[in-house]
Amino acid sequence: MPRTNWQTSALIQTELLPRVSLTVGYYRTSWANFQPINNTATTASDYNPYCITAPVDSHLPSGGGNQICGLNDITPALFGASKNVVSLAPSKQGNQSEVYQGVDINLNARFASGFNVGGGVSTGRTATNDCGWVLGNPQYVVYSPTTIGTSAPTAGAAATVGNLPRLNSYCDVTPPWSSLTQVKANALIPLPYGSQVSTTYQSLPGIPIFATYVATNAQIAPSLGRNLAAGAAGTATVELIPPMTQFENRINQLDIRLSKRFVLGPHRDIEPEFDIYNVLNASSILSENVSYGPNWLRPTQILAPRLLKFGAKMTF
Repeated sequence: MPRTNWQTSALIQTELLPRVSLTVGYYRTSWANFQPINNTATTASDYNPYCITAPVDSHLPSGGGNQICGLNDITPALFGASKNVVSLAPSKQGNQSEVYQGVDINLNARFASGFNVGGGVSTGRTATNDCGWVLGNPQYVVYSPTTIGTSAPTAGAAATVGNLPRLNSYCDVTPPWSSLTQVKANALIPLPYGSQVSTTYQSLPGIPIFATYVATNAQIAPSLGRNLAAGAAGTATVELIPPMTQFENRINQLDIRLSKRFVLGPHRDIEPEFDIYNVLNASSILSENVSYGPNWLRPTQILAPRLLKFGAKMTF
């Protein structure tokens, strides 16, 4: 049975004043028929639970140093056993849910002088819950926290079963509304002698922060009571931060354009343009290293620096 979804929306538009309009929309999408991957070569009793101690770090929840449990390791006798079957989420263990809700509010005003202004706020969040089959079922492949909201599974049972914490904070994810809140505004201001200035501003949510930690067998064995099934040189990858709970600073960008129209003759004109992108020269983080270690949180991409651009548009 394929994945299904139900979509609901309601939109209201009204004129507040002459040439001033307000639009408010509500949107909801819910998904069903989830298809987790079950390693049928094993059962829940074939896994042994363990905990690790998170590193002490002020950037981690509560400063780190806490115990992270909900981890499992396959018994050595079944190490490498894999027979993955994709099927519907087991309803007897609880229904999985994924629901997006969002609200858009937009205001636009046009004045006789040619001055236009508009903008609005868009907010929403996707709440996911698959605890019904994740908790207590280490034979099921869990979803990657970096793809929450997309229902994309991690890359195979052998690499992921028993590694990601099977805790409520990881399988019941309800991001704050700010995680998807966007604020945008634009204005067009006519100036004397056929010139004009236009500007756009946007404030976007910061990217979510993840910390992918590689725990060694020496760190795991005291809690597990034995070496990892992969051996004394084995490791386990653990997410130290519950998904969608920590975020980088918001991404703020201001752009300005100056232009002036020159009439060259009948049906011919030229309009030089001068653009300034990222006027405030913000260096907001767009992506970063999520592997916990010396380079953790090091930006791999930031907002492009202030950019000046000259151009012209000719009509004939």
